Formats: sequence, structure tokens, C-alpha cells
Amino acid sequence: MKAFVRMLVTALFVVAGFGSAFALDVPALTGRVVDNAGVLKAGERQELESALRAIEEKTSAQIVILTVKSMEGEDPTDWSQTVFRTWKLGQADKNNGLLIFLTVAERKIRIHTGYGLEGPIPDAEAWSIIRRTMAPQLRKGSENYFAALKDGVARVGQLITGEVKPGERPLSPSDKTNSGALLLFLIPLLLAALACEFHPVAGGVVNGAGAAGIAWLLFGMNVAAIALVIGFLIGLVAQFVLQMLLHVGLSGGGGGGFSGGGGSSAGGGAIGDF
Repeated sequence: MKAFVRMLVTALFVVAGFGSAFALDVPALTGRVVDNAGVLKAGERQELESALRAIEEKTSAQIVILTVKSMEGEDPTDWSQTVFRTWKLGQADKNNGLLIFLTVAERKIRIHTGYGLEGPIPDAEAWSIIRRTMAPQLRKGSENYFAALKDGVARVGQLITGEVKPGERPLSPSDKTNSGALLLFLIPLLLAALACEFHPVAGGVVNGAGAAGIAWLLFGMNVAAIALVIGFLIGLVAQFVLQMLLHVGLSGGGGGGFSGGGGSSAGGGAIGDF
């Protein structure tokens, strides 16, 4: 009987050992970037480390990136939450930790936030970062994983520091260029409309001079001469419409943003495919 009990206990230990061998263990927290999947080069890992360190020094928020090759049957959401709690990310009094988790085989990206970051990064914003910022790069292939993580970290940093609000998108360089070009185009037209209050031809003169000046700054004297004539004609044609707009008055408005829900007892976040 004793021999049977010993065999039974031994069998239970063997089964338990096999079970734990196949379970995905929580890795050691060795730095701000734990690249267990090996998708980052040394220089890329260092660049991400520096970016995360800068955010932490500025805001005290602790952000960690974790990559794994496969979940080995584990649920990505549950397991990343276990990692978050085990690592105890964030300041104890602020609960301002954030985990960016990527699993290669399952092609999933997860952003897990502590309670303290649910204000600047609500669940809807975390989902937006995954869907709009990171997933498009990740779908291009493993050579773009670094770019995706870098862009994701940059966006998270902007939100935590308050540079942008949830739902807002910072202007891209092309947006800024287009806005500047539109402003350069509208200023002469507005001045022309005001000048028309004194004399109809004055509007064409002002608009032509403005267009010529802008063309000279951007393209040189030859284009400026052409712009002078075209601007004069545009000023004469547009002055009537612009005067009507100025007299009637312009109105506008609008705005918006996302508002996300809360998370679990360990915080919120989102998960998405790529």
C-alpha cells in the first residue's frame, strides 16, 4: 500500500512538472525593453530604452516593452496582466505603469495601463494607438517592428506629458506645410477684400502684389512677374465674394475626442491584431 502511495505521489509531481514546463513563465524584468522574441537590434533596443527613460524622468511613468515569440497556449490579455502585476510597474503611490506587449506568433499587440494613466490614455486611446499607429507598421514585416514600437512609444509619451489630448492627432510635417501654404494664399485675398472697401481696383493691386511677393520668396523673380498678373485678376474676381463673406460674417467651430471606459482592477488597456 505504501509503495502504491509513493507511486501516486511521484506521478502527480511528474504531471505537475510537465504542466509547468509547458506554461509560459513570467520573464525577469531586466530593463525597460525585454525583447525575448529577438526582434530588435542592439541599437534599436538602446534607442527605445533611452526614449522610455526620458519619459520616466519627465513624468515618473514607468513604461516597459515586452516581446515574446509565442504565447504557448496562454491568453495574451490574461498573461500580460499577470506580467504587469508581477513586475509591479509604475510608482506605488501613482500606479502609473504601462506595458507594451507584442507576441510574434499570434500577431497581437497589447497596451496595458495602470489606473494612474487611464486619464491620459483611456482604453479607446490605447486601441487607437494600436490600430492607427502601430499595426500598420507591424503588418509590413519584422523589419518594421522597431518603427512600430518607436512610434507607439512616441505617441504614449505625448499623451502622458500632455503634449496632445486623447483623441487629438499632432500635425504632421505635411499638414503644417499645407496649412502654411493655405495661410499664404488667404492673406492677400483678405487684404484685397479690405482694400476694395476704398476702391475696386485696389483689391486687385493688393492681391497681385501679395501673390507676387510670395512667389518671389518661394520661386524667384520670373514666377513673381506671372503671379503679379494672375493675382491682380484673381483679386478683382474674388473681391466681390470676399466682401460678401466679410459683411455676412464667418462662423465655425467643432472639436471632439475620445472618452474611454475604465479597466480591470489592475488598470485598463487594449489589444489588437496585426
